[in-house]
Amino acid sequence: MESDTLRTARDTAWAMSQENVELRYRAADAFTRHDLDALLALCDPDVMFISRHLGLEGGGGSHHGHDGVRSWWESLLGVFPTSARSSMRYETSET
Repeated sequence: MESDTLRTARDTAWAMSQENVELRYRAADAFTRHDLDALLALCDPDVMFISRHLGLEGGGGSHHGHDGVRSWWESLLGVFPTSARSSMRYETSET
């Protein structure tokens, strides 16, 4: 049985604003529809994206900016052309 302290330490639901939750859903929807332009419209031009999909095959790693995301996208759909599942992880940094 988990202790209350451990369970509380892993409870991060409170840490994400509703705005970020909605952004995540919009991004997942764009990904599922294979709508790269809609996905990029949600990303900051200086986005840093880390792929877990292609990392397993040695083609992953980090991708920087819209061009990097576009390159990742083309590689991903080249390997998984019918991919419609979103397993993207989003992190934000407040500055």
